Amino acid sequence: MGLKMRFVNGTAQAHTVTYGPGFDGDTTTSDVATSNSKVGAVLDLVIGYTGLIGAVNASVNATTAQWTLG
Repeated sequence: MGLKMRFVNGTAQAHTVTYGPGFDGDTTTSDVATSNSKVGAVLDLVIGYTGLIGAVNASVNATTAQWTLG
């Protein structure tokens, strides 16, 4: 039903992925996902016809996820 995309850190630096409509459906507070500064941090996204279906390994709390939405 949707397109699956995986982003994996290749270096120990913070990286960002921007999704204009917002990962949580709001364009101002969840449109950018920022990775932890770790090699191998993974963000899995599933995008459907109406937008984002799901984001795995992403959270608003950086201590429990590999990527933080903000």
